[in-house]
Amino acid sequence: MFLTGLYIGVFAQRQPDNVSKFDSKIQSITLDNLTGNIIVKEANKVSAFNPVSNLVEWTVTDETNFLVKVNKATGAEVDKIAIDNTKPIYEIDFVTDNLYYVNNNELRIFSKK
Repeated sequence: MFLTGLYIGVFAQRQPDNVSKFDSKIQSITLDNLTGNIIVKEANKVSAFNPVSNLVEWTVTDETNFLVKVNKATGAEVDKIAIDNTKPIYEIDFVTDNLYYVNNNELRIFSKK
């Protein structure tokens, strides 16, 4: 097969489908395949962002040990749960909206607020 012509196309710059802003520069992101959340690491906090609901499912900062659910569209705090560590092991049941949080040898269950 011979190349008989050259085609040069001009493509428009593709725009993002959604843009979510965070408080400070994002250092890294990781996809949590179990929950579908994107774990966002900033300089002073780590958050789990759900791109489908546009909610931050939880946030842990250097100053506080809370899982905080925030509506990214409005910035309003939806729920706040005190935790005992800065690297929470958790799972969210999106059918019931229950949060299952592991603390050492305890499984703590929080119902939808």
